[in-house]
Amino acid sequence: MCHSISQEIVVATSASKGRGVTARFGIVASKAVGNAPKRNRVRRQLREIAREIMTEPVGDVVIRALPGSADASWGELRSEVRRLLGVSSS
Repeated sequence: MCHSISQEIVVATSASKGRGVTARFGIVASKAVGNAPKRNRVRRQLREIAREIMTEPVGDVVIRALPGSADASWGELRSEVRRLLGVSSS
């Protein structure tokens, strides 16, 4: 079990060894992130980033969007998720 958090930028993650070869992701965005359209946009972005990473066996991961994620760019979200999971950039 691994816990990472970025209080400065965008997301918190929690990872554990998965049972399968691929990764499984759960994405959480509370009302602290913003109104429904903002939360949905952040979830869609994080889901797409997770699809990129899914090819690499990182285990079971829960990504929790922090309030700053609503104002973060795509690049910031992507690099932060990859950094927190320890996945090399491609």
